Amino acid sequence: MTLRKKVLFIIRPSAGGMQKHLVDLISGLSQKSYCISVITAKNKELRAKLDGLADVFEIDMADSIKPWQDLKTIKCLRGMLKNIRPDLIHIHGNKSALLGRVAAFSFNIPIIITIHNFMSYQNASFLKRRLSSFIDRQLDKKTSITIAVSHQLKKALIEKEGLDADKIKVIHNGINPVLGDLGMINKTELGFSPNDFIILNIGRMVSFKGQKYLVEAFLKISKKIPKIKLVIVGSGPLEDELRDQIKSLGLEKSVKLITNPVDINRIYFSSDLFVLPSINEPFGLVVLEAMSAKLPVIATSSGGVVEIIDNGKDGLLVPPSDSESLALAIESLYKDKDLRQKLIFNAHAKLNDEFTLEIMVDKTNAIYQEVLGV
Repeated sequence: MTLRKKVLFIIRPSAGGMQKHLVDLISGLSQKSYCISVITAKNKELRAKLDGLADVFEIDMADSIKPWQDLKTIKCLRGMLKNIRPDLIHIHGNKSALLGRVAAFSFNIPIIITIHNFMSYQNASFLKRRLSSFIDRQLDKKTSITIAVSHQLKKALIEKEGLDADKIKVIHNGINPVLGDLGMINKTELGFSPNDFIILNIGRMVSFKGQKYLVEAFLKISKKIPKIKLVIVGSGPLEDELRDQIKSLGLEKSVKLITNPVDINRIYFSSDLFVLPSINEPFGLVVLEAMSAKLPVIATSSGGVVEIIDNGKDGLLVPPSDSESLALAIESLYKDKDLRQKLIFNAHAKLNDEFTLEIMVDKTNAIYQEVLGV
């Protein structure tokens, strides 16, 4: 009888796309006869989602670089590694990759890391970023494989972080179908008319997500087409700033912010168009979700999004930080129902061919098998 290999995941404080990616990946890998454990920062939501899929251990882990607390976290991780004795460690996120690899440095355990974004140590000082980047390059020597979620991210890891190109593999995110039906939620529940045309954006309220440019674009359109409305779903440090922008432009009746949605699928299926205005997007998991919900998509030509959308065929691409171009693209799709239907049809076909959860899990499992020598 073959013993089940023990895989340990380590993840920093997370929400949104990274957390969804982890849960979906573990859900798929749990069918591959692995014994899975997860070490995470304290997170009730993540623990609930992993119930029955993995053994979850919570520790104190800061999202930003805090040297004294980080040393305590490393010590705690070392103790847990001795107890769990994994055959493979899979770490998600830049910060946890730093702490996890330092903790495991003297253990003879293969390590895989998945990098989800470009924003390495974004809250750290210049000196701390330089130091962390130097440490990353040293720890890369002890890393079996680095998984990047897009080719654009792989390029950045090579050119900006100096990582070994031969050890970086690209695995695009994949998703299960977004389940639901059109009209799952009445638009009046969002405070709008049933005949309104709703633009949807989902994402963390942080600067690189570019929501302020979407609001600027919406201002230009709403003056000409009053029935167009905007729903932004998410939370983050720029929430108050975004609310102030909406208020200062007199858009409170046309723009709704939802910070704690009960069921995001219901909102997808009650919208008419999805927009991702990111300044720099490492991949764009929400683009796949919107495609699955059969929404036409407009996104910026930034980062990994260009690996999802073929401009004019299965979505529209506009330059980042360009509210004028974004407004024109939104207006063109609003006026052209045939184009919307064409984009939806082609995007849904591409999703099923290239971006399913099964494809992502199988590619990840193949790397596990390679690293474990199975």
